[in-house]
Amino acid sequence: MWDRAPYNEDNPFGKKSTVVGGDNIYHSQERYEAIKAVKERRATPQQTQLVHDADIWYQNALQKRED
Repeated sequence: MWDRAPYNEDNPFGKKSTVVGGDNIYHSQERYEAIKAVKERRATPQQTQLVHDADIWYQNALQKRED
């Protein structure tokens, strides 16, 4: 069941927090570097696709949270 509490930026891991799990450090670092490259307009096609795919994944997860 999804947590109905809103994301708390001041205390993201505190009581009634929302946490996305199932990730690992290597993939997080890849995404972080890709996001930076896209923002700086120097991304490779692979980095652009990675950011796009991650965005879709997060949108789908958030959409399911609303149900």
